[in-house]
Amino acid sequence: MMYKKVLYVTTIDITVWSFLLPSLIALRKEGYEVEVACGGGKFFKDIQNEGFKVYFVPFNRKFYHWSNIKALFRILKILRRNQYDILHTHTPVASFISRIAAKIAKVPIIIYTVHGFHFYEHGNELANICFYFLEKLAGRCTDIFITINTDDYRKAKKMFSNNRTFYVKGVGINTQEFMPENINSEKLADLRDELRINNNEEIIGIVAEMNPGKRHIDFLRAANLISRKKNNVKFLIIGTGRLMDYYKNVTKKLSIDKDCIFTGFRRDILELLSLMDIFVFPSAREGLPVSLMEAMSMRKPAVVANIRGNRDLVIDGITGKIVPVKNSQAIADAVLEMLNNPEKRKKMGEEARRRIESEFEEKIVLEQILKIYREC
Repeated sequence: MMYKKVLYVTTIDITVWSFLLPSLIALRKEGYEVEVACGGGKFFKDIQNEGFKVYFVPFNRKFYHWSNIKALFRILKILRRNQYDILHTHTPVASFISRIAAKIAKVPIIIYTVHGFHFYEHGNELANICFYFLEKLAGRCTDIFITINTDDYRKAKKMFSNNRTFYVKGVGINTQEFMPENINSEKLADLRDELRINNNEEIIGIVAEMNPGKRHIDFLRAANLISRKKNNVKFLIIGTGRLMDYYKNVTKKLSIDKDCIFTGFRRDILELLSLMDIFVFPSAREGLPVSLMEAMSMRKPAVVANIRGNRDLVIDGITGKIVPVKNSQAIADAVLEMLNNPEKRKKMGEEARRRIESEFEEKIVLEQILKIYREC
């Protein structure tokens, strides 16, 4: 029997638009009928314009939010009405709710891509216990696990020994798109003018949503330490989130507000990455960070926290530097070492690009996903 009708589910629509669209397109080319269910709404039309039907489900990113009860009944109704052969879930909240709904609706195959288990090495102990048992519970409603880093792969194999578990290297990066040679020098000059960055200034950057787990606070404290020892350095903070105003106040308290540039949400990530000399990623919890892969594809050496996912990407001393979690001084020291060694920095960037091309290229990852579908 061929299973051909697929529903992709995520908590918010930006996940589909930013990370999962290539998978949807690849599955459609393979002959699958693919539809999407998610919360959010800003990117619905973008996804629909790519030819996919999208259902709104009121997922909330907080597990305990009342709207998730409504989301359970909504996704159950969608599953029963459309008779899908495969449910493929992404992101923790949507995955927990929709897998239970799919089991009730008797969907033949339930696939869960783990974009980082909610229990992790630096997490709150009580929260880790709760999330562990929630995953164990939802695991009973799951046929196939896809993990995107080696730490979670080992955990999944141990936790769900009776299920099929695969390791796929993230969502993949289109290295033909994320290539320094694609950058127009005139456009880059205009971007420098827009952001008020001088040609002689070196740029340290971060791309991440502004929530506590991404640890922007460590980036800003490191920026303070770096600015004391190095002139002509700007700090580029790309992204938005609920802590943006708080972080702007932090830069004022540290007297580095003139050196820090908050861009908000941007679509020109390619050009912004090209501006950077060094990419910093201090996050305390990740699956396999796309922004880090994009920076590496753009030949940027990276300073990253020592967590799962980051360890799969960055080879310490070769493609960048791995530093302890929540350690601003270590970030500052690693950045200063790179700033003072431009040749070494350039070599790290070249090695970073080669690593993404050889193992994390989008075509490689998509073929891994299609192979799982063919087998299962």
